[in-house]
Amino acid sequence: MFKKGLKYIHAGFTLAEVLITLGIIGVVASLTIPTLMQNSTEKATVVALKKTYSVLSQAYKLAELDNGSPDQWDVVAGDHMLSPLLPYLKVTKNCLDGSKGCWPPGVDYKYMTAAWGGLGVYDDAAGPKLMLADGTLIYGLSYTSDCSTPVGDTLSLQNACGIYYVDVNGFKRPNQWGIDTFLFYLTKYGIVPAGTPPDTQFRFLSDCKDKDGGNGMPCTAWLIYNNNMDYLHCNDLGWGIKLKCD
Repeated sequence: MFKKGLKYIHAGFTLAEVLITLGIIGVVASLTIPTLMQNSTEKATVVALKKTYSVLSQAYKLAELDNGSPDQWDVVAGDHMLSPLLPYLKVTKNCLDGSKGCWPPGVDYKYMTAAWGGLGVYDDAAGPKLMLADGTLIYGLSYTSDCSTPVGDTLSLQNACGIYYVDVNGFKRPNQWGIDTFLFYLTKYGIVPAGTPPDTQFRFLSDCKDKDGGNGMPCTAWLIYNNNMDYLHCNDLGWGIKLKCD
C-alpha cells in the first residue's frame, strides 16, 4: 500500500492470481518430486549394495585367513560355505539349515522385467539363508565344493564355488532383480559381483542393459563400479561405451 496525494491505493494479488500461481506450483511439484524421490531411492540402493559388497568381501578375507581358500573349507553339507563367514557377519537371524524367516514369506521375487513373471519364494527354498543386522538378506546356491566352475574369463571367474542372492532392503518391496535384489559369485579368490565384462554366465548387455527385456541378474557390477541404475532409464548403455543416460 502506498500514498498518492490524499488517497491510498492497495497493491496486491487477486484471488484468481493466487489460485493460478498455486496451480502452477502444484503442476511443477507433481512433475519434479517423483523424479527426485526416484533419484534418492536409486542412490540409496547403490550405497547399500556397495556396503554389502564390502561386508561380504571383508568376511571372506577373514574366513580365508582362518580356514584357507573356500575349496579347503570344512563345511556342513548344504550350507553353501556361508558358515565360515558367519563369525565375521552381524547376523540377526540364522537360517543356514534352510528354515524359514530370513526372507519375506510368500513373496514371489520378480525379474527386472516384471512381465516375465516370478522366480519363486526364496523363503520356502531349502538352501542356506541369513538376515544381517542392517536388514540385508543373503541366500546361497552351490556350484562345486572344489570351486572349479567356470563362469567367466578371469582367474576368479574360472574358479566359482557358487552364488549369493542379496536383497539390500530386506522385507521391503519391490523384491525385484536389478532393483533391490542382486547377485554375487563366491569364488576361490574372493567375492565377485555378477555382470562384469568378463562374466560369461550373467551378461550385462543381454540381461541388464535393456530395462524392457532384461532379467536384472547381471546388474550388480554396474551399480558397484558405475554408481548408478541408469539401465532402468535408457537402453543404450555398455561397459566402456556409455556409462550414464544422456
